[in-house]
Amino acid sequence: MAHLDTLLQRCSKLSHIKQLHAHLLVTGLFPLSASLRSRLVELCAVASFGDLDYALAMFRSTPRPAATTNDWNAAIRGLAAGPDPASALLLFAHEMLPLSPPRPDALTLSFAIRAAARLSALHPTRQLHSLLLRLGLAADVRLATTLLDAYAKAPDFPSAHQIFSEMPLRDIATWNALISGLALSDRPPDALALFRRLSSSPDPSDPAPNDGTIVAVLSACAQLGSLGDGAAIHDYARARGLDADVRVRNALVDMYAKCGAVDRAAAIFRASPEKTLVSYNAIIMGLALHGRGAEALHLFDEMGRSTDLQPDALDKKLPSAKLEAHQGRREPKAGSCRVFIITFYGENRDISSKER
Repeated sequence: MAHLDTLLQRCSKLSHIKQLHAHLLVTGLFPLSASLRSRLVELCAVASFGDLDYALAMFRSTPRPAATTNDWNAAIRGLAAGPDPASALLLFAHEMLPLSPPRPDALTLSFAIRAAARLSALHPTRQLHSLLLRLGLAADVRLATTLLDAYAKAPDFPSAHQIFSEMPLRDIATWNALISGLALSDRPPDALALFRRLSSSPDPSDPAPNDGTIVAVLSACAQLGSLGDGAAIHDYARARGLDADVRVRNALVDMYAKCGAVDRAAAIFRASPEKTLVSYNAIIMGLALHGRGAEALHLFDEMGRSTDLQPDALDKKLPSAKLEAHQGRREPKAGSCRVFIITFYGENRDISSKER
């Protein structure tokens, strides 16, 4: 079996997964090798080169008496991360729970709660919370953090705060889940307050803020338009070496642009050694929102010429009705993005003359 484990670790294409699956079927090992089977299903379900439908077909072909908790976890995890997270909840509630065995474990609940979080679904989150308590898993820090995150996204902040306050130990993921949830809702001042509590905590058991914390609290500053708070958090991040992370730099660009400091946003963008699609979107939208449409178009063209990035994210923001009213027809993707910039943020400015 050791050689099969090695083959599984070396899988880097869907064809490799299918070849290993075929070998297990031909040799009769697929229903017998529970550990290898569940890991194969999981790899196929979550890997970038995998195929969720094929993974589910492998899972469905496993005789129910032979299916272990790990088999179910692999399928639920793939569905929870896929395009239809509700199907993960259905598989868990309607097919796994009525069986005994297998018994759900902390991972099962974690994947199911993540599906509920992606759906911002309060009722399933409460049901999963009840099940978690009945199974005696409330002391699991990572599981409690996942549950807190689901409540914050529902949003049900009284429940999220209750979980947070009752946790005897909170890691940085716990703090980040609540700060991010507050920042992304209508409570950015509370996110700032929680960040200040963490960053100034005298309790040695409290973790230090990390790059995820900075990204979340900068989002709160951007929503508030609070340049002073955002600049102070930038100084805090820089003093601790957290501003080197590309996600933090993208959040800084977004924050400064939304707070009106567009030149500072552009300087951070230009100085970034790594630029992602989020980087370009943040600075392009920031420039365009402040009437600097020609510069926004220049950067959009630069992205197309000098990078392999595709402008899908901007294109998705383009309302087709407005485009058709402006152009009388649909443009190709890149053209649509340009029209989006001109229509919404550069109309009646100097873009037309600069374009000519």
